[in-house]
Amino acid sequence: MSLRTSHLIAELRAAGVVFVIITGARSSTYIGRRPLLPQADFEFFENGGRKLAAGVLDPAWTDRFVAEVGPILDRSSLLPDLPPVEVRDGTLWQLYRQLAHDGWNIDARDYMTNIRVDVKKSEGKTASQFQAIVENECPKRALASSFNLGKGDIYPQGSGKANAARHILQTLGIDSKDAIALFDDDNDLELGALVGRSFLPGVTHPSVLEALKHQPTWTLTEQRGVLGTESALETILALRKESLRSGKTAVSSK
Repeated sequence: MSLRTSHLIAELRAAGVVFVIITGARSSTYIGRRPLLPQADFEFFENGGRKLAAGVLDPAWTDRFVAEVGPILDRSSLLPDLPPVEVRDGTLWQLYRQLAHDGWNIDARDYMTNIRVDVKKSEGKTASQFQAIVENECPKRALASSFNLGKGDIYPQGSGKANAARHILQTLGIDSKDAIALFDDDNDLELGALVGRSFLPGVTHPSVLEALKHQPTWTLTEQRGVLGTESALETILALRKESLRSGKTAVSSK
């Protein structure tokens, strides 16, 4: 995250753009990053399972997933004390216990609504076996999955980045075609398909590169990484200024 990126986001928000952060990061990781991130109107972490509105935790959002993740006991802390996964209620934790018993390398540290499976470090396991779990075990538990930084995340079907974005768009009455996304990973694909336009400052998973071939509204920036993000934000800011001149609705950037 560059200083230029933060300044551009501040300009966008001053111009009436709703800025939303949606990340797959676990609670502790995201809390550690927050002081370095630009101010946002809404923030989602754990792949959309937890939500902040104007910097304030919204436990009612996570209440939607009580059947999958169990009840929220501490409704005010960003990083609450959690019961051991061995005794947590919800279909997500039932699946966690099954996968752990079957020998998968699985991580639930500081997660309330997500688990992460490292297929490569799961001895004797294969990607095709994990895909079979996603296809056969997740749906009957109302769970979904995507890859984040090469690891398989599993979370409630009603969570996920696209559902988080859809919730904000519907709440604010913004048409999805007026929303823009910046992303680079497999767990962003449904989000990219939802919005009107997307910018990719990089590609971190083969599925993204394949999808890019079939998405005419997606743009892979000429520069990568931070410079690509800055370039995309400059383009979005120009689009917003043009929409203000023409009296169109606000662009929502995620």
